[in-house]
Amino acid sequence: MKALAIVEKGRAEVVDVPDPEPGPGEVSIAISHVGLCGTDLHVFDGVFGSFPMIPGHDAAGLVTAVSGPTPPGLLGRLVTIDP
Repeated sequence: MKALAIVEKGRAEVVDVPDPEPGPGEVSIAISHVGLCGTDLHVFDGVFGSFPMIPGHDAAGLVTAVSGPTPPGLLGRLVTIDP
């Protein structure tokens, strides 16, 4: 899948990364919308964090896979992430 990675202070690139597999009690989400927050901007500016980093913990999308004990009815549901 494609992701935006902050690769060094002040520089980001679109990179290919493996599709994640959900662990026990987790889900995979096909992201449809993502926002960047102040934390992401601070990482981009080199204030804190380490590189490379894939920002974007403010996101929403469709649940595409579930693993282990998850609430029923999540598969195919539109959700947002609780960072």
